[in-house]
Amino acid sequence: MLIYKIKYFYQTGDSFKTYDREGMLEMAWKNLDNAKSALRRIKEHYDWYKYENRQSWDKYDKEVVEPDWHKGEKYDMTIKVMLDNGKEVKFSAPWCGYFERLHNAEIIADDPDLRIEF
Repeated sequence: MLIYKIKYFYQTGDSFKTYDREGMLEMAWKNLDNAKSALRRIKEHYDWYKYENRQSWDKYDKEVVEPDWHKGEKYDMTIKVMLDNGKEVKFSAPWCGYFERLHNAEIIADDPDLRIEF
C-alpha cells in the first residue's frame, strides 16, 4: 500500500533578500482521496489568504471568499485537513507571512510515477 505525503515549495526572506525553501507536511495518508482533499484545501486557503492579505499592488478581478471549512478559525494562517482516521487536524502554514509566497505543493508517494501538484 502506498503512503502519500505533501511536499511544498515556497519563498521566504526579509527586507533585504529572499530565498526558496521546501518542506514536507508531517501527516501522511494511505487514502489518495484524503491526500488530494488536503492538497485542495492548501490551494483554497492560499488563494484566500493572498486575497485577504493583499498588498496595494495586487489586483483581483473578483472577491476570493474564505473557505467554509476555515470559517471560525482564530488564525488566518491555519489550515485544517482530514486524516485517514476521520480526524481533522490543524497546522500553521509556513508559506503564509509578509515575505512568504507559496510556489507550489505536490502529493508524493513511494511510486516515482505518481505526482499530483498545483
